[in-house]
Amino acid sequence: MVEGGYEVVRYADVIEVASENTDFSVLLDEMIDNFSSNGLNNDVENFLKKKAQPFHTMDMARTYLVFDKGFENICGYYSIAPKSITIKQKDWEKISTNARKKLNPLGYRDTKNDQNIPAILLGQLGKNFASDHQIDGDKLIEFAFSTIYDIANQIGGRYLYLEADDNEHLSSFYTRNGFSFLSYNGGTVYKTKNDQVMFIKKMSA
Repeated sequence: MVEGGYEVVRYADVIEVASENTDFSVLLDEMIDNFSSNGLNNDVENFLKKKAQPFHTMDMARTYLVFDKGFENICGYYSIAPKSITIKQKDWEKISTNARKKLNPLGYRDTKNDQNIPAILLGQLGKNFASDHQIDGDKLIEFAFSTIYDIANQIGGRYLYLEADDNEHLSSFYTRNGFSFLSYNGGTVYKTKNDQVMFIKKMSA
């Protein structure tokens, strides 16, 4: 996918080219090594450097690299996976009936069991602060949405979701881009087992 001076390429395709071209393999390693989250999120940086390849090999996630047009910089990346939203029974019964009905229309009355809602996980989203061709976060997530909607149209997935640290900057970014908090009755924000906020975005009618 080519748009606005950027090219989105599947990690799998990049790795295949690198396996057949030594010069590009060396360049790719350098680009990945130079990727920097500027200290804002070490998990994002470490995923690309250490986990993207094993996650791909084990079919746990698919990663997409956003290059500048000259393929001289990795400007950003995102990683996605088909993964249900799992909500424990004790938490499900605390969520409003209206919210439960939106999340799971067929099982919203069931407060005796854990809920598994078909969804797609946006596992990672990160921009490279060391790139000479900086990408705006809104543009990066726009690329991610394009990929995710294509996949959802083929395999389903009622919601897109992600987990993030509870801070004002991230909350503003994700809500601006169409996500909302998952929360309990009374407005208390639902926290995951990792003590993170869950943001959700409706994918289908």
